[in-house]
Amino acid sequence: MKKRYFPKSLLCLLLFLSLILSGCDDDDYTKKHSAPNAPTGLKAAAISDSSISISWNAVSDADKYSVYFASGSSTTKNFLVNTSNTSYTHTGLSRGIRYTYYITAINSYGDESEYSSAASATTQESMVYKTFWVQDYNYNYYQLEAVLLFEGSYCNVFVEKGSENKTTAQKVANEFDKGIYPKMNAAFGIPLTYNDKTFSGPMEFADWMGDGDGKLIILLLNLRSIPGISFLGYFLYEDLISEPDFKYSNYCDIIYLDINTLDNTTVAHEMQHMMNFVTGYALRGEDGWMDAWIDEGLSSAAEWIYSGRHNRDRIDWFNRGSGLIDLGNNFFVWENHIDENPEAVLDDYATVYLFFQWLRLQANNSAIYKSIIASEYYDEKAVTTAMNSFVPGQGYNVWGTLLKTWLAANYINAPSGPYGYKDDPALKLETRTVPAKSGNTLKLAPGEAVYSVTKTAPTLTGQGRHIKNTFLNPSGKEVRDTPYYPNGTMITYNINTDIYEGDAETGRIMASIADSDIITIAEKRSVEALHSIPFRIDASRFFRQEGNGRNRF
Repeated sequence: MKKRYFPKSLLCLLLFLSLILSGCDDDDYTKKHSAPNAPTGLKAAAISDSSISISWNAVSDADKYSVYFASGSSTTKNFLVNTSNTSYTHTGLSRGIRYTYYITAINSYGDESEYSSAASATTQESMVYKTFWVQDYNYNYYQLEAVLLFEGSYCNVFVEKGSENKTTAQKVANEFDKGIYPKMNAAFGIPLTYNDKTFSGPMEFADWMGDGDGKLIILLLNLRSIPGISFLGYFLYEDLISEPDFKYSNYCDIIYLDINTLDNTTVAHEMQHMMNFVTGYALRGEDGWMDAWIDEGLSSAAEWIYSGRHNRDRIDWFNRGSGLIDLGNNFFVWENHIDENPEAVLDDYATVYLFFQWLRLQANNSAIYKSIIASEYYDEKAVTTAMNSFVPGQGYNVWGTLLKTWLAANYINAPSGPYGYKDDPALKLETRTVPAKSGNTLKLAPGEAVYSVTKTAPTLTGQGRHIKNTFLNPSGKEVRDTPYYPNGTMITYNINTDIYEGDAETGRIMASIADSDIITIAEKRSVEALHSIPFRIDASRFFRQEGNGRNRF
């Protein structure tokens, strides 16, 4: 038989091509087609007696995800569905059965990751009903029945019977789990120790004090409000503490939310109240809750932390003026003038919101809020100590200096420096001088302050021992304690820090001049005339109204 011979050039070409092709099966090829990482953060929650919602974190190079499940005690992983989303609702399930889920990630080449860690949930046996004690605006307790409509990762949402809406309950729970809970923990949460037991943060401690089920209860109900004010929600410390003389406790960690308004910032606001209470309980003892104005200031800050937006109701209220703000009312003695006008509490909310925004902007860091809530002090020293730490060398460790600087900032509103709000476009304030017909003296409670025009030299004799005066030049760019500026502005303020026993003291004002010489005239008016729709506030303080003493949260 005749032998065939290939040319050497052809053999070399074939050998070269085989080497190239074999190289494609080695490391470079493997690197281009490696499987994605397994998904993380898998969570499962029962929605009803026949459905479970699951969610997980995205994987960067995943094209889609495969969902697997096992039911009951079985460990067999059954394929369920492929999806490009990071959540899925498994429907058509049996009542009262435990389902376990696993997720894999698949890239565009079809490479599949390892299984994720498992997450399980049990479908509801049936609709779960629970009876709660709730309170109305007349401080009357009554009972209502509510149904559990959604179980989230960090909360269970109950809805007042007769107002059931599963979609609403799920939205509330999802926003709490993904938005409110992580943001509030980051801003206000610190590890706590109580009776030699350590907790990762305030919410874990609150759950331990309450029902210990690992989740917060959010109760959606029709809050009974009063004309002119719509209550958004509330938190009551009594639900966490068993006291023999308090028979209305629900013995659980719970926030009450008005179903008619459903404002998520309210949940953040009330969650800070709960975190503040249990933090004080752990750090400072059973009577260690913070002064009302600090607690409310931090809750107003919580609204901003969660939403990233300013509360226009608060700012607009300050700019329109209630009459009582013009006469000195502010947050420091909380609810100080509600006997004169119950709605004067809106002054407190407006001014404390501005003060805590000013603290953040001057500190250039929202971490000042965590420093305040974690303080060893419950009074103004919690604020002055934190502010002095963030902005050293300005004398902010002294309450009078901090108060004076903020008061000047409200009037000057400079775009930079301590006398303004760092040019925040939403915080453009309209500070008014005291009404001209008020005479030349005014009683000011601790923390209160008024502005008046120094057209002539002021008479400063006969003032209370805690009354101070500071002066702004006509251009509003300079501040000094003495002497006065002709045609400038005088701030008269009370630096007494005793908000429980401190009396109102006489302060001198420049209000005996003609109305036409006042920079801005603010007539004393009824609060009701300033808004045509219900003004919405947190009901917690309203329900705990006990005069000017130190309220029990």
